[in-house]
Order: sequence, then structure tokens, then C-alpha cells
Amino acid sequence: MTDVRWVAFDLDDTLHEFSLASRAAMEMVYDYLHEEFGLYHDDMRSAYGAILKEGQSTHFVEDIPSVFYRRQRFEKLFDRFSILPHIHLDQCLNVYDDSLSQVLTLKEGALEILQACKKSGLNVMVVSEGPHDAQELTIKRLGLSEYVDRLFTSSKMGVHKTNGLLMRALDEVGCSPSECVMLGDNLDRDVMPALQAGMSAVWVKKDVLPSKLPAVPHVQSLKQIVARFDGLEVQKQFPVPKTAKAHVA
Repeated sequence: MTDVRWVAFDLDDTLHEFSLASRAAMEMVYDYLHEEFGLYHDDMRSAYGAILKEGQSTHFVEDIPSVFYRRQRFEKLFDRFSILPHIHLDQCLNVYDDSLSQVLTLKEGALEILQACKKSGLNVMVVSEGPHDAQELTIKRLGLSEYVDRLFTSSKMGVHKTNGLLMRALDEVGCSPSECVMLGDNLDRDVMPALQAGMSAVWVKKDVLPSKLPAVPHVQSLKQIVARFDGLEVQKQFPVPKTAKAHVA
């Protein structure tokens, strides 16, 4: 067991199924564009995938509303298919947001682990790379606001996770690295930056082959950690799983 004051969670694909929800929302956008212009879904998926990769290098370090980023991406999509925006751009933005709000889904064990943290007297922060307004709205839509004490985003803080976001968050709440544990689905952007900062960390990733496990604490689901809370008799402890053994080829 690890004595901590704060538990830090990544948001997208850690506490909720962001990738699945975003893809589902985009399918609704593709349906709209197919009906209006006869575009093929596969062509749009390929083009939009390339557009997303082009914009990943910034990791949202400017404090700009999420709709600005999405509008930029949709404008590029329209341009690649020679579509004049007219009313269609705003319509696609509305279709995406409405669809996303309907398909947001918590990860297995997400609500339960947040409830367990609060019951154990632990403070909860969400540390995320994304537009602050979008992450704040997502937490609200998922019904998690009452469990999250602080939200720190790359857009609001001006730095990403591999460039000091986690330490900035800890400084804001007056917490030392040894008093915080980080949980995230991304090994390079959640777990390793946390470990390098002196924090404890847990990699939450489903379907990872044993041969691919690095020497870090790992669980397939947040639900696995929830079960470990039952044996705690002392407040302000977090049941960090044992470190996986590094694979030797």
C-alpha cells in the first residue's frame, strides 16, 4: 500500500471511452456529409485520420476553446473534398457535439474507484492534455464533477505531460511527488512522466500481452484496483499493484 494525499487520473481513455465515443460521433458527421455530398465513408475516415495526426504535435498547449480546434479540423476536411462550408460546417460541429454527448461512456470501474478514493479520504485531480472547456464539460456530462477536486489541462497550464504538466499540478495543490499516484492509459504520456517526476504510477491498459509489459505497475481495468480498496484499514492509502516483471527476450 502507498500513503498518498492525491490521486491523479488521466481523463480520455482512462476514466471514459473517449476514442470509441469520438469515432462514433465522427461516423454521424460522415453520414451527414455522405447524404449531402455523396462522399464515401472510407475516404473521409482516411482524410480525417491524416488531419488528426497533423495536429497531434501540439497536444493542446494553447488556451483555446475546443470548438476552435474542431472547426479547424473540419475546415481542412471540407477543403480536401472541395466542399464550401456555408451552413454545413456549423451543422457538422453540432452533429459531432450532440452525438458525442449521447455516447460518452465511463470505463469499467471508473465511478467505483473515484468513490473509493473519496471514501478513503484521498483528494482527486484529473490531469489531461486537451482543451480545458472540453475536459470540464466531459467530466460534467459523465457525472463525475462531485468526485474531482481539481482539473489541470495542458491548454490552461500551457505545458503538456512530458514537459512539466504533472509537476505544475502538484505545485498548485501543494503536494510532493511522493504523495501522489498517477493512473493513465498512455505509457509514454501518463506513466513514464509520473515516474520520472518521483510519483507512483499505474498503467491502466486492456489487452496488453505479458511479453509487452514494461516494469511498471499495470492493471487491465480500474475495477481491479477497486477490489483492492476493500482490504484497506487506514485512511489515505492507495493500493498500487505490484510492478510487472520486465520481459526478457
